[in-house]
Amino acid sequence: MEPTNTNSSAILKLQVLENEFNLVMKQYEQAHMNYISSLQSKGGLTDSNKFVSLPGRVFWGTAGLKEGNVDSEEQCKALCSSDPLCTGATYNSAKAYCWTRSGKGDIAIGLDTDNALISEIAQNVNNIKQLNDRLTELNQKIEKTLGEIVPEQHQQVDEKNAKQSQLQNVYKQLLEDRKNIDEMLKEYRMLDQQYDDNSIYVQQTNSAYILWFVFAILIVFFTLKLQFFPNLKTNVFRFIFWFCITVLFAIVTTHINNSPGFFLWGLIIVVVAFIHMKILPSP
Repeated sequence: MEPTNTNSSAILKLQVLENEFNLVMKQYEQAHMNYISSLQSKGGLTDSNKFVSLPGRVFWGTAGLKEGNVDSEEQCKALCSSDPLCTGATYNSAKAYCWTRSGKGDIAIGLDTDNALISEIAQNVNNIKQLNDRLTELNQKIEKTLGEIVPEQHQQVDEKNAKQSQLQNVYKQLLEDRKNIDEMLKEYRMLDQQYDDNSIYVQQTNSAYILWFVFAILIVFFTLKLQFFPNLKTNVFRFIFWFCITVLFAIVTTHINNSPGFFLWGLIIVVVAFIHMKILPSP
């Protein structure tokens, strides 16, 4: 018996859905590999504050942090990187405006001039989540279409039952994967918080070492002066002032990639220039 028109249409639709399902499944597997790769990079020496830009999308998280005009998308990324609470940002190129946000949140559709800025790991997890949703949707469509096909032979009945059983197993696996995705998000937040805590600790430790180093240099200088040049007249306050300015300038130069560091770097230059122009008094 020839298949009915209904069967022919359903079979054709089933083939299209299965082809799309196989394609999305390959993307799903690749997305998992990308996630593992980005996670390994974060655990190594790679910059953990690496952001990816998603054109036409926005990220609002759960709460706002800083916002304001910036010169470029890179400055918006730097503004977010400088705040341990920042989990992402939105940059509008038309307004040259940046919003940094905290907390978790979905990527939403924005204007053509909007760009969602989120970490590479968060983007990979979000991609896995979207592909999981798509696979679940396709799985349900395939199962529904399969139910529309009327088997005409005993062998076709067995094949249909086998496919339905396979679809149910795939559906269960996708639901299990969805739970794992939620665990990925939790692990990422814990890892990100741990990295931020370690970064703050390292910065505090480095600052303490720098202060002790400056203190040691001053002691060595005055010890050598008293030992070898006891009669040499020195303006102590002037020396300490310019020494501290030099050290501070060197330290701030290493943090020029964020807004506070750049502001302080420029402020030091302005102060030094005003002193040389005798607008400000020199010690």
